[in-house]
Amino acid sequence: MKKCPYCGKEYSDETSICAVDETVLISDNPVPKLSAPEPGVQDSDLSLVIVGTYRTVVDATVVMCRLQAAGIEACVPEEYTPQIFWNVIPSPLETVTVRVAAKDYEEARRIIAYDGV
Repeated sequence: MKKCPYCGKEYSDETSICAVDETVLISDNPVPKLSAPEPGVQDSDLSLVIVGTYRTVVDATVVMCRLQAAGIEACVPEEYTPQIFWNVIPSPLETVTVRVAAKDYEEARRIIAYDGV
């Protein structure tokens, strides 16, 4: 089962984009498979994994701040990438991710689910 991180509508696992707001869908309980750590990372628990995908930098930053307030280091890699028409025309190509260390993934998902963000 997949859920839209923006509007909360649920879809089957085969669906990849929300029909309401064209947001990229995420699975309710995705478990990241880390076969190899990122280049330069010695500990695979420190590799970054995507904990959420959002339509705008503003939405992602709200989630990032909530995670940081709970003591989980998070980042938004696309923070400084220009999103030209994000406030006018939603584009599935212009998605923004929030990432955390693999060791914090489960707790971050719990916080996001609890807060409904």
